[in-house]
Amino acid sequence: MPAAPFTGPAAYSRGCLEFRGRTFLVDRRVYLTDPELNHLVDAVVQRGRALARSLGRAPVLAEFGLGCGSLAISVKAELPEAVVIGLEIDPGALEVARANIARHRVDIQALSSDGFAAWPHLSGPDLIFGDPPWGDASTVYEGDRPIEHYLAMPRHSVFPPQGGRTGCHRQVLREARERGWSCEILLNAGVLDADDLGPLGALADECSFPHPAAGLTLVHARLVPRPAP
Repeated sequence: MPAAPFTGPAAYSRGCLEFRGRTFLVDRRVYLTDPELNHLVDAVVQRGRALARSLGRAPVLAEFGLGCGSLAISVKAELPEAVVIGLEIDPGALEVARANIARHRVDIQALSSDGFAAWPHLSGPDLIFGDPPWGDASTVYEGDRPIEHYLAMPRHSVFPPQGGRTGCHRQVLREARERGWSCEILLNAGVLDADDLGPLGALADECSFPHPAAGLTLVHARLVPRPAP
């Protein structure tokens, strides 16, 4: 019997998705959070707790690309002592994120921002995290999500608009470097491999590519201010 035709992501039809035991409002303005992003939240919460201990204060965390807010809300709910600020360029996604922030009653500042342009503090964040667009139509998660699942989402939220498979990852690293921030960076890289990710190491003082599960990769980078010439 032939497979039933794909009719679009079910979460859009329901108007919500489940992630880490929480329900988030979604519509066609936002990327649908992949279950693989659990690994990123685990890593951010772990590093946030370590930073709180080493800094002796609440760590300041920035999400690059807030989307529907599921990642930032999950981090804040599981790491309530952290200051969490979400940055999002798309006004429709920002509206959805703010609705979810209100729904979950968490204290997250959600800002309209092209990259880090609207960052509200003189000093930078202690940790930047996110799931920036990555890859292309040949590098998507397998399983019950065909390529049509991703093509049904806002294209700018799925694949980098420019710069190849890691264009958005490079943007994060370069902007943080240009601002002279001393921070850690944790980004999802999905199923991308060393050939794609290796060049990112040249943009950071330290860079590693941990694999939280088979076939999945995170980018973990550190930046330190460079002395003035």
